Amino acid sequence: ITQQMEGESKLSASENRLSSLVSNLHSAVLLEDQYRHIALVNPKFCELFQIPAPPEALIGSDCTDAAEQSKHHFKDPEGFVSRISEILKARELVLGDELEMTDGTLLERDYIPIFSQGEYQGHLWTYSDVTLSKNYKRNLEREREKYSSIIANMNLGLLEVDRDDVILLTNQSFCT
Repeated sequence: ITQQMEGESKLSASENRLSSLVSNLHSAVLLEDQYRHIALVNPKFCELFQIPAPPEALIGSDCTDAAEQSKHHFKDPEGFVSRISEILKARELVLGDELEMTDGTLLERDYIPIFSQGEYQGHLWTYSDVTLSKNYKRNLEREREKYSSIIANMNLGLLEVDRDDVILLTNQSFCT
């Protein structure tokens, strides 16, 4: 009996650590069981989807219609709903699925199906805000295109090499 109580205590401590970890992640997290009931959700998820309840209050809730209830947050509401249906039907790993919210926020969504001994047990959804990094990359690409265009129109020969003198880039004027 003592060993069983110690094992339960360790399991409980482990669950508490996991719950604390998920609660403090910067990504929105939703864990559903095989019946689409919420097993775990973090505050970031409630914040992202503007759910006015604490995460603990959502445990056990049915997520069958959750996509329909949340679709108004997305620029392509019907696409959001249909993509979730498609993902759930396939039960295959999906990483980096891009979504745009109506407020301009860009998200990457991951879907991780959970199988135990070949049996489907549920799935994990994570949503990460990638707005800053996507905008940064987009702006960087615009700047590169702008300066490439300026250099191309200057009629100056340009040769770019790395530290080992390997040619990385030449423009038409250089070749001429």
